[in-house]
Amino acid sequence: FFRRHALAGQRFDERLGAGADMPVGEEIDLVLSVLRAGWRGYYEPSLAVYHPLSTGLPSDPSVLRRLETAYGYVLAKHGFAGSGAVAARLALGLLKAAGRSAWSVCARASLFGRCRGIANYLGAQTR
Repeated sequence: FFRRHALAGQRFDERLGAGADMPVGEEIDLVLSVLRAGWRGYYEPSLAVYHPLSTGLPSDPSVLRRLETAYGYVLAKHGFAGSGAVAARLALGLLKAAGRSAWSVCARASLFGRCRGIANYLGAQTR
């Protein structure tokens, strides 16, 4: 939770979210922006969000690639793309996924998407 005036001047990034090429991550991006602006948030562990259509990771590599592109974009935008901890988590996750033959295509899609998201953000900054 944030105070209402903590959100003043903050906007959702229109490149993220439903209907965008990068269909997720808009809420994480907004929260990180508010925190970066110096506001403190309040976490209430008893609250949960239910997504009725969510059944875990998608098995379609093209869908996974789009989701990971958004995640990579948000990581880069907020300065986490070069973090050793993020790189280690990514590598560990991909190694686990690649170990299951059915997931090896999705592991490559995940890595490609994450890298593409980082490149998308960096490219947008040079324009």
